[in-house]
Amino acid sequence: MYLYEPIPIFCALQRGYVRRCFSSRPGARSAGRLDGYSLESHIELQWQAGTDPGIGSYQIFRSIDGGQTYSLLKTVGNTTTLALDWTGDGGQSLTRNYRLKAVKTNGQTSDFSAGVQVQTGPMDDEALLDMVQRYTFRYFWDYGHPLSGLARERNNGNPDIVTTGGSGFGIMALIVGAERGWVSREAAVNRMIQIVSFLQLADRFHGVFPHWMDGASGNVVPFSQYDDGADLVETAFLLQGLLAARQYFDRDTPLESAVRDVITGLWEDVEWDWFRKNGGPALYWHWSPNYGWQMNFQLRGFFEAQIVYILAAASPTHPAPGTLYQSGWMANGGYCSTSSYFGYRPYCGGYGGGPLFFAHYSYLGFDPRRWKDACCNYFNRNKNCALIQWEYAKVNPENTVVMMPTAGG
Repeated sequence: MYLYEPIPIFCALQRGYVRRCFSSRPGARSAGRLDGYSLESHIELQWQAGTDPGIGSYQIFRSIDGGQTYSLLKTVGNTTTLALDWTGDGGQSLTRNYRLKAVKTNGQTSDFSAGVQVQTGPMDDEALLDMVQRYTFRYFWDYGHPLSGLARERNNGNPDIVTTGGSGFGIMALIVGAERGWVSREAAVNRMIQIVSFLQLADRFHGVFPHWMDGASGNVVPFSQYDDGADLVETAFLLQGLLAARQYFDRDTPLESAVRDVITGLWEDVEWDWFRKNGGPALYWHWSPNYGWQMNFQLRGFFEAQIVYILAAASPTHPAPGTLYQSGWMANGGYCSTSSYFGYRPYCGGYGGGPLFFAHYSYLGFDPRRWKDACCNYFNRNKNCALIQWEYAKVNPENTVVMMPTAGG
């Protein structure tokens, strides 16, 4: 028997993401309202943070017998308002009941919140893609640096280190979140104002950002001993996101106009041509104010940095000649490949076409479908690389335990 009468609520999650979603009448004020969202192998719980400044943590309780008995599932900090309960090993169509308590710093606990009942259910491909897209957005939105808004390098490292290229990916996720209604357009614009305002004052070297920065000060954080200055590849990844944002936030409002203006300035400040290292035939990845060209890494394909040459040729202020694509990017003797793996040709690159992110990073802002060079159409290359990875997973030549025919590479 329910201890509450479940009331359906509207969930702003599209195309079948939510299988079953219930709200409940308000419980104890300090515990907040608890909502549950079901997926195939886990259940997502969300609640409203309590207003009592003395709250130190929240306790989530779970029942597997229809709400008759509850046991503690987990305890989370007072700034957390989301928890996941992984049920994948328990079977399909599982029904779970949950309740929430707020715990004060002096040890006192609130009454239970009203409960929520959730049942897992199968997900189709659209629902799976929605989940991945939403959770990707959530990482960049929820875990963005509080001062700069940029993406942190990882969630288990120094929380003040932000990553330039990853922030470009995060900006694109922000656009998706605004378009899908996961955050309001106004909130997304405000986050963009935060990001571009920070970038204007952050360390740059000939207009190029470092790989890592301090998310509070904007000062460079060395990626390695000699990599303590400009990183042209990471800057290109960042600019993919910024240029996409400049196009998306196109309304004639003061804030959206400001976002576009600042992005244009950052884009036009990049001295792509300077990174030829004295006018050479290729672009270089790094430059250091302390060690100069010590890293000495020419950008020669094929790997994830193709977008650098595309943006360099497109620059309105400091372009590198388009001929550098042939003399630099394609000049590696092993660029074109006639090799075949599991029946598929990668056309260029190393074994199997390289890691799968070679088919990702440069194509977040560059549509490969209609473009080709002397070796390949880029879309066909990326498709074949994905198929090679899939076939490798099925064959599993190294007998990796976690691999299975339905796995990715």
